[in-house]
Amino acid sequence: MKLDLFEANDHHTICPFKGEADYWTLTASDPAAEDIFWTYRTPFPEVAGLVGHLGVYHEKDGVRVEIETPDGATHSFPE
Repeated sequence: MKLDLFEANDHHTICPFKGEADYWTLTASDPAAEDIFWTYRTPFPEVAGLVGHLGVYHEKDGVRVEIETPDGATHSFPE
């Protein structure tokens, strides 16, 4: 993900099961698109596996996530 196209914003929510979620704005669009994705930077120990993962509002602003796997294949979400 090209994180240089995004900026962390001041929106935060609390989940009683996961902890505090931080939200990001797509600043490369005009106007900027608020809260495109969220992440748990320091989730509760019981869900520590969330670190490094993003929750994406794919219905906002036509977000499409592409990843490249170690074998060089590119996968997109949503397809």
